[in-house]
Amino acid sequence: MKIRKATPSDAEALQELYHNHLTQPPPKEHMEIDLWREKIARFKADPMYYLLVGEVDKRVISSVTLVVIENLRSCIQNKHLSKPF
Repeated sequence: MKIRKATPSDAEALQELYHNHLTQPPPKEHMEIDLWREKIARFKADPMYYLLVGEVDKRVISSVTLVVIENLRSCIQNKHLSKPF
């Protein structure tokens, strides 16, 4: 399986995955695909937000979301903490 950051071109595959496998019962109406593309583009542009997809044979079969949250320890004066997360 190849894991990579989602792109707007994955919108149709993600919509299919979410509607048919991740919601019970499946929604009666699909959200406009352009809205999916816009959201994925916003996620992709955010360096703290990762929408990842898993591919097998160039087909999206899974997804996961990872959000990097700033660490509160960065507020403490400490030489050993070089990054805020």
